[in-house]
Amino acid sequence: MGSLCWIGPRPATESFEFDPLGDVLLKLTRRFEKDDFVESDSETSSIADEEEEDPDTFPGSDNVSAHDEDPTIDVDRLTISDGGEPEILHLKQPVHMRVSSRHLMLASPVFAVMLDRYKFKEGTTLHAEGSVDIELPDDDPDAWEVLLNVIHGRTRKVPRKVGLLLLTQIAILVNKYEMLDVVEIFSDTWIRRCLKKGLPEQYERCEDVVMSWLFIAWVFEKPKIFKPITRTMIHCAPNVFHHDLDLDPPIPNTLLDVLQERRLEAIDSLLTIITTLTTTYTLPTPQCNPSAPDTLSDPVELSFSYACDSMLLGSLIKSSAKLGIFPIPDRPFAGIAFDRLAEGIRDMDLKSKCDGNLKGYVVRHACHGVRARMVDEVRFLETGICGLDLRDFKKLGSG
Repeated sequence: MGSLCWIGPRPATESFEFDPLGDVLLKLTRRFEKDDFVESDSETSSIADEEEEDPDTFPGSDNVSAHDEDPTIDVDRLTISDGGEPEILHLKQPVHMRVSSRHLMLASPVFAVMLDRYKFKEGTTLHAEGSVDIELPDDDPDAWEVLLNVIHGRTRKVPRKVGLLLLTQIAILVNKYEMLDVVEIFSDTWIRRCLKKGLPEQYERCEDVVMSWLFIAWVFEKPKIFKPITRTMIHCAPNVFHHDLDLDPPIPNTLLDVLQERRLEAIDSLLTIITTLTTTYTLPTPQCNPSAPDTLSDPVELSFSYACDSMLLGSLIKSSAKLGIFPIPDRPFAGIAFDRLAEGIRDMDLKSKCDGNLKGYVVRHACHGVRARMVDEVRFLETGICGLDLRDFKKLGSG
């Protein structure tokens, strides 16, 4: 298979100067992929691309992030070698940011320790030589640009609107370097704008979006986002939550474990409805009693009840098999989502011999009321699913 190659000189180092007298040079790497050269949509339109003016903005700031436009790299300088199908191109561009150590240390406890004179080599070098270079190869340059403008008081350069991807990258840095206090006033506006189109109500096909919102709610301490997004995950996720998505924010495993257990408990509750009914209708005691109880001593009546129970049990098993829950599956219920399973159980095509007033008996409810009871039980379970309370996982600040 061929691969995309870079023709000509490599892109120059991109430099930012947040403090002309800054004594720290942050060295980052901007990574481009093939899609960055052929796609025209900006990343900040991923969740909300509102064009109207909002009076509640940062005075004098730009409307959106400075990185809404495509990278200024000519696509004509890319070629496909060997005449084969193109592969994903990973092009790296150095990004240098000159900043003030004092500002970094005030904004971040992590940098305060790192740049301490006696604790780490970065601090030792800074105090011995007057400056230091710090390699941050895994950090996102665009997110750092936004945060460093905040940290250095350059609020006119702070975007009042960012897309979900950039907001997630900002959250990753805020979490990593413990900078919530310094950025919170700006993050409230970014989050409010991203929420204009609402939170996702499904999990499949938008796992990255759901995980981003979960992480944003976690980092920026937003209980009103955390609760509904975790409910969506419990209610709609068909698989185990994992860390191998395209965008992989460092969500604590303890939180994912709790979400997974709540999902499993919810599905277990639905399966219990089926197993209870199946067990009931396999017992020797007749469940069908269309006429007076004392008539069950009549062999004809007893035979009819047996046939009716068998028909209902058979339709229950066949309907369960059609949903993939007979035999009852084991945890972790791969491919099974609570919401779809609940809908499937509600719509089960159950049959009994007494349906349709057969044999002259009048039955008030089809299948002896089994279907109606199932619908009620499923509805009860659905209304009982709640999202998680953020306060159960972390102590929230005053904001």
